[in-house]
Amino acid sequence: MSLEMLWLEVSFLCDRRSLFLIADELPGLDLAATFPKYINIRRGTYITAFVSIACNPWKLVSTPTVFLSVLGGYVVFLGPMIGLMIASFTVIHRFRLKVDDLYVGNPSSIYWFSYGFNWRAPVAWALGTFPSLPGFVASVGQKVEVAAGWSHVYSICLFPGVGISFIVFALLHYLFPAPSLQAWVVSQPSARKTMQFYDEMINPKEGIEVLDEEADDSKFVSLSAEEKDKSLSGSYS
Repeated sequence: MSLEMLWLEVSFLCDRRSLFLIADELPGLDLAATFPKYINIRRGTYITAFVSIACNPWKLVSTPTVFLSVLGGYVVFLGPMIGLMIASFTVIHRFRLKVDDLYVGNPSSIYWFSYGFNWRAPVAWALGTFPSLPGFVASVGQKVEVAAGWSHVYSICLFPGVGISFIVFALLHYLFPAPSLQAWVVSQPSARKTMQFYDEMINPKEGIEVLDEEADDSKFVSLSAEEKDKSLSGSYS
């Protein structure tokens, strides 16, 4: 091996390793946010880097067919997540979010649920993922055979994944509601007023224009800062 080839291979190895460390930083951030007492960003990045090697990722690019199947398989797992997010924002939260509580990690937050964990989400995600898994496994593992119906479901996995997770997540919140979240959503004004409230917090000004929903769409009621605080701020405390 010539010196030039050796230098190229070493350079390529350093480039790939540096790229992977940067890519592993994002899951490392998630680990640090999940276990901040034990894991910082650097530890999370190193853990992700070692786990990524242990899962034998080179087998996922062994052939072009397997590689394309793996890329297509992302939809199997991401589709149900999309359904969860749509159901959460539209049906459960009714287009409202209590932004302050998103950064509170104790029972005072309406998003604390059960010890900081919303068990409804993984249940809905698992049920939305399950119908597409047999077809996905068959497409990646050439020696695995499944019924033709499972393969057909996998070919359109985005739609059943989104639909099932959407329905199950909304249904679980209806049958087993989170009391603090439900009470907050019911007590809030319209989504338009909620957005105007946070817009005023970010861009403070002397007054705020709030849509009077009982009147014409073009009619606005101008409130002073003190009146705005009385009518809206109390709901977000």
